[in-house]
Amino acid sequence: MVHQVVYYEQGGPDNTDDTLKLARGRADALGIRKIVVATSTGDTALKAARALAGKQVIAVARPAREGREAERLDPKAARQLKEMGCVLLTPEQEHPEVRNLRAFGTGSKVACEVAVRAAEAGAIGPDEEVIAIAGSNRGADTALVLQGATEVRRVRVREIVCKPR
Repeated sequence: MVHQVVYYEQGGPDNTDDTLKLARGRADALGIRKIVVATSTGDTALKAARALAGKQVIAVARPAREGREAERLDPKAARQLKEMGCVLLTPEQEHPEVRNLRAFGTGSKVACEVAVRAAEAGAIGPDEEVIAIAGSNRGADTALVLQGATEVRRVRVREIVCKPR
């Protein structure tokens, strides 16, 4: 199998639209129905829900942290996501096992984390192949094809669709 991987020169929200297009293309090529998306305020999840119409979007909100109120999920965005048929998960804290994954980049770490959260909540099957989308800070710049699991050490990254260098 030959698959092109896109590496962005810079991470960040300017890559969101391209990341969503690439994720859509790979999901269609592989027959993947479920897309797990990390979101802080809900903006990235709303963009994903629109760009990935016809797919089951599972939005995993960033756990609220003291002093970072601006990054909390906007209640209006949460309502819109639910109205659009998205599954919305709001974990209370960062998953304790994912810190070691930062060596692969923040977006890759977060993509693995949100897939674990989705599997823990039963939104994806523990061995189901999904695309997980996350970012280095705001927006989305990383998309991975992975096999979900309820434990970080059991997550299997099958393909990199795109990520920052």
